[in-house]
Amino acid sequence: MSSYTRPVNRLLDYHPLVDVDELETLDFSDRFDIGPEHIPDLIRMATDKDLMGEEVSDLEFAAPYYAMLALKQFHATEAVEPLLSLFDLAQETDNEWISEDLPQFYAAFGPETIPVLVGYMSDISHHPFARTNAANALKEISELHPEVRTQCIEAIAHALETEPDSEDAPAARGFLISDLIDLEAKEAAPVIERAFAQQTVDESIAGDWDEVQVELGLKDRSELPEKPRFNPFASPPPLDLISSFRPGASGEKYLKGFSEPPKASKKKHKEKMAKASRKKNRKR
Repeated sequence: MSSYTRPVNRLLDYHPLVDVDELETLDFSDRFDIGPEHIPDLIRMATDKDLMGEEVSDLEFAAPYYAMLALKQFHATEAVEPLLSLFDLAQETDNEWISEDLPQFYAAFGPETIPVLVGYMSDISHHPFARTNAANALKEISELHPEVRTQCIEAIAHALETEPDSEDAPAARGFLISDLIDLEAKEAAPVIERAFAQQTVDESIAGDWDEVQVELGLKDRSELPEKPRFNPFASPPPLDLISSFRPGASGEKYLKGFSEPPKASKKKHKEKMAKASRKKNRKR
């Protein structure tokens, strides 16, 4: 921490991440005397793993986030490649701001970041969830720049089709499909259908193939087969169904294969999956 000098070191004791609404208008030049000449130190702070551990104070924990915001404010294109490492750090730490805000950081720089993100996604040495966060950045870029929509959809669809099998792959494919749904990517339907046909998708994230077709406007909901609903007064369900109880958004419990619960927020689902993956990897 002591390696940071003024004025960048002022971010180490600025404000904990409690209410960040005010940050939308925070001027780092005016508030901290930080300017473009401090970009190298801001990149170092934004990617400083030592500031992301459980042992640091709340103020220090917030510093990489503020450094990233400053880089965004200065439109520091030289930060685009170094900050890719944050996608990996999101899988090693519990800093949820990384997965929440990093895609928006890349979207702010626009289509020029697409080749960097696609290159990162194609490198399977990165964790599946890290690569799906990069895909989410492509989705954000596409929504801000419709002229590159096709390019972004093709990259996400390619990632879905080439995702190698692993313990986390079904969830990763679910997140990629969810991004394609958000982009209303009907043209990616064949790739999505193949993924479901191979039974390699976590359906709790984006729904099953029928549900995806409805979301993409390829089917009307009235065309879907009606799912049987659990009758508590009927004979008890088989034990394998009882074991598949899962909590719904309202705290109630549902049976898999019967009435479906409201879908949880994709962002919250991804955070939960990423945390579970980190705990599992620490045990190894």
